[in-house]
Amino acid sequence: YYGVTHHLCPNMFLLGGPGIVLGHNSIIFIGECQMTYIKSGIEELLLKGASSVRLREKFYGSIPGLGSQQDENKVFEGDKFCTGWYRNSRGINWTFWPTNLISFWWNTLRFDSENYIFSYD
Repeated sequence: YYGVTHHLCPNMFLLGGPGIVLGHNSIIFIGECQMTYIKSGIEELLLKGASSVRLREKFYGSIPGLGSQQDENKVFEGDKFCTGWYRNSRGINWTFWPTNLISFWWNTLRFDSENYIFSYD
């Protein structure tokens, strides 16, 4: 989820995870956005007094705004017959962030806690 969290790994935050490699622009900017998202998530965890946080399974592999019709004609999504190392066996781009960096920045500006489960063990 934004290359940061996984539903099977509570309290684990990644930098440079799947789905955020760029064929354009700056990986440094992506890292800065991810750090903002992680910082926001840790703050939320501490403010709630929770012991762990993990992504809800239904959100794993889905990112708001991706996989929509707007991505169909992009170089990394459009032609399902043109394969490359960035697509899985079903032709799905799992490597590259297929939209612009403004959308990544906007989506990672705050930790969307409604998509996560907080535990209080």
